[in-house]
Amino acid sequence: MVDVNKNSPWFRTAARCKYSGLPVSHPELYISKHPGSNYFVDIAKLSDQILLAKGSGNVRSYEMTEAMNFMDNYVSKYFDIKTGAFIIEDYIDIGRADSKARKIYIDHHKNSATFWGGIFYNLPLLMRISFKIAQRLHIQDHDKAVYAVDSYEQAVVLAVEITTQHYTGNRLGPESKSISVPVKNSKEPETIFRRVTGKLNNFKDRIFSINEKNITRQYSESLLKYIESIDWLKDGIEDPAISDSADDKYVSKVFTAISYIKSEVDDLLRERYAAETVLQESEAKYRQLVEHARAGILVYDYSANRIISVNDSILDISGYSKEEIFSVNPLRLMTEESQKIFAERLSRLRAGKNIPHEVSYQLITKQNKIKWILLNPRIIFKHQQPHKANVIITDITHLKKIERESLDYQSKLKQLSIRMSTSEETQRRELASQLHEGVSQELFVAQLKLNALEKSLDNPEYSRQLDEVKAQIVKSIREIRDITYDLSPPVLYDLGLKEAVESLATSIEAKYCLTVKSRFSGNLDHLDDDMKIIIYRIIKEIIHNSIKHAQADCINIIIDNTNNHLRVDVSDNGVGFDPGSVANGYYTGDGFGLFDIREKINHLNGHLTIHSTPGSGTRIGLKVPLKDMPLGALSN
Repeated sequence: MVDVNKNSPWFRTAARCKYSGLPVSHPELYISKHPGSNYFVDIAKLSDQILLAKGSGNVRSYEMTEAMNFMDNYVSKYFDIKTGAFIIEDYIDIGRADSKARKIYIDHHKNSATFWGGIFYNLPLLMRISFKIAQRLHIQDHDKAVYAVDSYEQAVVLAVEITTQHYTGNRLGPESKSISVPVKNSKEPETIFRRVTGKLNNFKDRIFSINEKNITRQYSESLLKYIESIDWLKDGIEDPAISDSADDKYVSKVFTAISYIKSEVDDLLRERYAAETVLQESEAKYRQLVEHARAGILVYDYSANRIISVNDSILDISGYSKEEIFSVNPLRLMTEESQKIFAERLSRLRAGKNIPHEVSYQLITKQNKIKWILLNPRIIFKHQQPHKANVIITDITHLKKIERESLDYQSKLKQLSIRMSTSEETQRRELASQLHEGVSQELFVAQLKLNALEKSLDNPEYSRQLDEVKAQIVKSIREIRDITYDLSPPVLYDLGLKEAVESLATSIEAKYCLTVKSRFSGNLDHLDDDMKIIIYRIIKEIIHNSIKHAQADCINIIIDNTNNHLRVDVSDNGVGFDPGSVANGYYTGDGFGLFDIREKINHLNGHLTIHSTPGSGTRIGLKVPLKDMPLGALSN
């Protein structure tokens, strides 16, 4: 039968706290109903934020769970559930507690939202040691105010100060009171394990000190045997057989503290073994992945200038054995050009500068063959200097071969395009010449004969029909002249680029009712026919694009020959476009198109620029070096 009236707390019957003057209300009592139990808990409300608690007797895990639930329900009933409560707990009559009960108690205070802080008083010396260990291992990593003091008077004064500062937004600093507060330490399990082991050694020394003053030789021997009997390789600890005498109760607290330390060591070891197991599994998977990866993987040590780890793919790529790769200077595996690239990258790294993430090198294999490799390094720094690099290597020799073949093919296509353009221009000129000198002349002669025939006819009806035929012939002559001009404008060859562009501007203005302005500077008289015709065709194509796509009503043309560079600038006030849409060869219409324009300018070692914004017009610029133009670039 539990005697709840033995050593009952003051707050069970008091209306006010004699030290703070705060009101006490709603006292309630939890009594364990389990067989053989002597455990009960008194609680009451002090003011609006503080919960008073006092436990008595020995507690087991299931009783601790019930007591914690009892406290949670009490707080939800009488406190603001959003803010929780601050607990003041009296430990003077707490007896033994099994290890699981202690864990439940600590975890509840650590994780529950019911209590945002607390103060414990009347802790025996050994319970203080246990409390400090709990602070270090459990509570300190959480934003909760937890303290230990000697008496209720100290506890209530401190609690009032803490709660006042808590609800005004300030936290009480550890320097403001002579109390026990959490001390920051490393979270690393091995470090905590060493500290707990040190605690045990210090604890043993303290036990011997206590023995000399308070414990008989019999208890000392029992304690030593108990410590010796602990199996540190297994979880848990057996509770010793202790009687209920006064001396044995004190010794029981010593055993309780030892049991608590053992339970903490068990937790740490379990975490450590679990972490080691996961690490070993990860290492095994990583090792298997690295060894069987199709890509080459190596580790390079910058300070030693050596490769210190490779997988089998590296051996296949290079043809060397592991021993040969580990012993050779990596630079000797590269061509001279690649060595320069490596040295430049290393210099930038040591200067703290950024480098491209990927790089290509030429590797000299053991068979003295050249292979292209792509390196993707992950660099590890030490003291702000490159220390090691984990490198993934891909053999791109085949890709480089395809790239060279593709570039060669593109070059041939460009030259073919130039030749086709030249051939087309030649055919245009020949066709224009045939139309002008053949068909046009024949039509002109026919017109003269019809004029002569008309004079010999007296019939008005015949004269009217002859007039219709002559008008049709005149129209045909004009159309043939326009076609001839479009095919190959004679003014371009007879007078030059300046006169041809001016004539083009005039015809465009008349045909489309818009303004075309042109401005010329520098000597344009000595351009060869090839250069003149391609520049003329480009200008004409750009103007037609402005009319067709940009809806422009004003076009400006500037042609300048300065410092052996021919510069052409064509701008309009049209709707504009996104230059990105033509960056990859967007085709804008018939004829050259911007893609063809760019290719031909590139072939002449020139440069094409496009400046345009939707709604703001377009400006296209050409720049061609005259002295560097490939000889016969268009005519070959």
